Amino acid sequence: MHQKILKTKQNRLFPAYVVKGWANYHFDNVWGTWSLRRRTIIDDLSDCGQTYFDSSLESLDKSWANLMGKLRKLKIGKGPFHESAIFAELFQGLTKYRRDIWVDIFNSRWGGATFEGGEKLDLVVTNQKNIGTNLTKTALYQFRGYYIFARKEWLKQLNSPINQNFNEQFFEEAKDILLKNEIYNINYAKNNVFKEHKHQDQDKIRKLLPMICGIILKGNFVPQEKTDFENIFKILSKNIQENGELIDFERTKYQVDYDRQFEEFLRGDKKVFLGGAVHSALLRRWWIELSEPKDSPIILLIGPKELDYLEQSWADENYNCLYFSNTLSQDPEAKQLNQGIQALHLELASALQLYAKKLSRELKPSSEDEDKIQNISNYLLQLLMKEVRKHGEKGEKKWGFLTHHADLAYILSEDDKFCG
Repeated sequence: MHQKILKTKQNRLFPAYVVKGWANYHFDNVWGTWSLRRRTIIDDLSDCGQTYFDSSLESLDKSWANLMGKLRKLKIGKGPFHESAIFAELFQGLTKYRRDIWVDIFNSRWGGATFEGGEKLDLVVTNQKNIGTNLTKTALYQFRGYYIFARKEWLKQLNSPINQNFNEQFFEEAKDILLKNEIYNINYAKNNVFKEHKHQDQDKIRKLLPMICGIILKGNFVPQEKTDFENIFKILSKNIQENGELIDFERTKYQVDYDRQFEEFLRGDKKVFLGGAVHSALLRRWWIELSEPKDSPIILLIGPKELDYLEQSWADENYNCLYFSNTLSQDPEAKQLNQGIQALHLELASALQLYAKKLSRELKPSSEDEDKIQNISNYLLQLLMKEVRKHGEKGEKKWGFLTHHADLAYILSEDDKFCG
């Protein structure tokens, strides 16, 4: 099936359903069977991540026994993003075979401490800015995976950016760099075609970033208020003018359907798209790499490395944390249970960090690790695709899947920075 898809490589745009079909095929035929796998995967993660969970689990057993009269089961939230699903599934898998501990997973909205029925959750992983500071929290990972793309045809026809001091020469230089997908080639391509002159080209891009910011705002992307997307657009607007004054841009207070925006961008209805890690991995893999970057209908305008240059501290406080409900936070008798749950999640974060480094080859894995890395990766790819199937075509995770181990490696080692 992969060969059939590659034969359509000359198409200017891959039909999105072909990408999902490829993922569905691998879910059913390549990544292995789902049943009875989670316990084995946790053992592999423990070995590969050099993290052993026994001590924390024993502590959890004791503290749970002390609360048996008050707490019959733990209700944990699984938000719409891949990290939340990974932590929820692995935590449930770790506790599944303990004698007295019972953990239920419920779908929850990002930033919410309730699930669809309105009942309160005991645990949720979400951004530290979403939940009140009076609750107990533990930082698990820092998220940096935001990327901004544009349609090539729109960029070709663009006559001017939103810039107070418009410089036509800089504008044409910026367009030329962008239309060749040089930002992608220099900073994000697997095989760096500009390796010999990388620093020189990076300096040229940095000089033109204010103009690129002006081009992005010309695309009329509307971010949701009080989100990282709005904060990123504030960074862009401040960098457009020499005096750093904020240029106003449109926002929406309504919940944004990011899968719908993703589809509108693929159809050409939207000219600029700001995506998180998974959507961006799909665009880079299927719409840029397999079309050849210079011939791609989609251009990468800015990624985390460019945002670092525009505002070095932009991701410093962007930590996603484990939060406990008021009941668990304020009950003195639950203190030991909280500590055990925190310890287990931090051990999971540490194991995922080391696994991701080995998967991305930042650290060289041993020969014994190779099969374990393969098993863990197949499991995580299956987990994301399982979530897509579970929610269906109208669900909020419609495009929340990955198709290749290399994309999983990049997301878990570059876009996510696990604590540990």
